[in-house]
Amino acid sequence: MQIQEQNLAHPGRRHLSLPSSSPADGTALACFQAASSGGRVYYLDANGNVQELGWDGGWFTNPVTQLANAGPAAPTSLLACFESGSGGRVYYVSSDGHVHELAWQGQWNDTDLNTNGGQMVLARVGSGLACTNTNSGGRVYFIGVDRHVHELRYDGQQWTDTDVTSLAGAAFPIDVSVLTCFDTGSGTRVYFVDQPGHLHELAYVGSTWFTTDVTKQTKAHVT
Repeated sequence: MQIQEQNLAHPGRRHLSLPSSSPADGTALACFQAASSGGRVYYLDANGNVQELGWDGGWFTNPVTQLANAGPAAPTSLLACFESGSGGRVYYVSSDGHVHELAWQGQWNDTDLNTNGGQMVLARVGSGLACTNTNSGGRVYFIGVDRHVHELRYDGQQWTDTDVTSLAGAAFPIDVSVLTCFDTGSGTRVYFVDQPGHLHELAYVGSTWFTTDVTKQTKAHVT
């Protein structure tokens, strides 16, 4: 499998390009626009290792998992990422259900978020995964083994797990639901699909989580 874009090589490239493996068939993809240069694209190789393609006057590659001395992602893991202002953050789920953060901080570092805080629920196999950067730190969303949407929140020292489904009194997502989210500046919005096929919004407003069945509210047709 090949990821293709024109002009993959350029004499103006300013980054060292390290050997990387090609994408696995059906790999997850994630990307962002780097603040100081160009785009970054992340994918998984056949061994579950996260690889980076980056543009900075030319394309370069990085074997991120290897550079961070991290373990592989589960075969069914999705990827999520954002630009923090000080470097990229990439998230994946390992085979033991732990959520990992790969962070660029002058070098690539791996943090197992499930061991970096208090008691945390494991992610389901094939869990949806989404993340956003807020004024108070990163937020990562996943579906736990309890079928609830969970938020991992960084407070500057450690990660904490919040059961958003319970706090909002929301429906359960289907096992294969993807997740997506964004930060409004004053709160977060997270979206998922439930068993009847309805799209739901989880909204953090003030200090409270709310849920809205968007499909029902808009009277959208469920196929």
